[in-house]
Amino acid sequence: MGHISIQDVYPKYRNAVWKKIYSREYGVQYSYIGMLWVSQEAKHIIPEISFEHVIVPDGPNETFYIHEAVWKRLTTSLKEKYIDNPHMLKKYEEDFLKAAKKYVNFARDIGNLDFARLSNTRLREKYLSYQRELLAYSVYVSSAFILNNLVADRALEVVNTYLLNETDIDKEVFLRAVMEPKMKTSALKLQQMSSQLSKDITEDHLNELYEKYKWMPCQDLHNEPWTKQQFKDAYFALSSASPQDVESLDTFIGMLNIKQKDQEYLLLAQTFAYIKDVRDEYRRKGVCYSLAFSAAIAKRMKIPAKDMSYLLPSEIVDFLSEGKTPQRNVISERKKGFVMCFDKNKEIMCLHGHAARKILQELKIKTKVHNIPSVKGRVASKGQAKGKVKIVQGLSDLPKVNLGDIMVAVSTHPDYTIAMRKACAIVTDEGGITSHAAIVSREFGIPCIVGTGNATQFFKDGDMVALDTETGTVKKV
Repeated sequence: MGHISIQDVYPKYRNAVWKKIYSREYGVQYSYIGMLWVSQEAKHIIPEISFEHVIVPDGPNETFYIHEAVWKRLTTSLKEKYIDNPHMLKKYEEDFLKAAKKYVNFARDIGNLDFARLSNTRLREKYLSYQRELLAYSVYVSSAFILNNLVADRALEVVNTYLLNETDIDKEVFLRAVMEPKMKTSALKLQQMSSQLSKDITEDHLNELYEKYKWMPCQDLHNEPWTKQQFKDAYFALSSASPQDVESLDTFIGMLNIKQKDQEYLLLAQTFAYIKDVRDEYRRKGVCYSLAFSAAIAKRMKIPAKDMSYLLPSEIVDFLSEGKTPQRNVISERKKGFVMCFDKNKEIMCLHGHAARKILQELKIKTKVHNIPSVKGRVASKGQAKGKVKIVQGLSDLPKVNLGDIMVAVSTHPDYTIAMRKACAIVTDEGGITSHAAIVSREFGIPCIVGTGNATQFFKDGDMVALDTETGTVKKV
């Protein structure tokens, strides 16, 4: 690929002020889907679509940035469509669940195909159908990420209103009741089960649970399901936690005589706390179920199955249609990091090597921050803690977390369970008070501060820090 300048990409990238949204260990295929979640394909959900966002490498992760002004318009449009109209949120929940179940069922079906009997043409048809189902679901995965925070903020306003002149009610207890997911996701069900049955569970029962939960680490096509031993380790790590009691929301509704309209937002906060976690559960199940299908295509392409994660959908279609394969060095270069952006024709570009480095220089996205003594975030679980920092950018960093460390992560996920149980406290760059880290920390009863922005870059492994969950501060000591 020749020289590519800012002139070749969407013009409004020039002089943009960028807002960081998420950072994950995603490959090319899922990052491609990530580029589409606020574009034309999502207009039935998101009123304000965008082509002014990019995905850039940041350490082992790929990080999604969006033009700050576009982000403001996007969140405002979602607030007006959904937050100001609770009935629309209920419709959103119904549509989300339909799309989720349809995607997972399709992924399961293609994973059970007799691949040896299928021609490349038939595989291409199935692959294109899978991509359509994945995209249809993924626009809900991503929009729920925003809506959850908007609903939680509105619920917090309700809580503050009713506690304005109330001194006999513990705000933290009330908030936890409000932010408790309306149903437990798989990770929390497994935690509850392990704390009750760990001493009496049989090997056969463990094997049954393994088959039911082995999908948890499948964040993308280059991730593998748990082995039986990894599942056992996670299961018994969870068993050492005693679930914390949560006061019923109904208690506070009756005690404070909360109005019907305000009750709606409190109940919706519980709904979206559930959606926030279960959306990733459906996605990981879909990835796990589709691994055999992806491996079958990889076998015909004569590449390792994990390398499928670093191919564009169009490259896979080209192979299944015409036998064309990408140049040998493309996958290895993309594994080192890639940039995705829209060109001036609103087509997605995936750049690696020199072209990616050149675009990064012109985009002027800053992914590093200066070292300062403290960061501040939102308190998700109260308590005091002091310990050594262990930075967790992704899965490969989890083994370095030891008992009593403070886990400073970009975000947390179900497969982080063992490391989270070892930690004496958790700090995250991303998330709010209904994030996975927040919910699990409250279940474990350990201090947690979320949404710090860049704690993983402020601190380094071995730093001694203290959490102050009165002020939401994490400070070097």
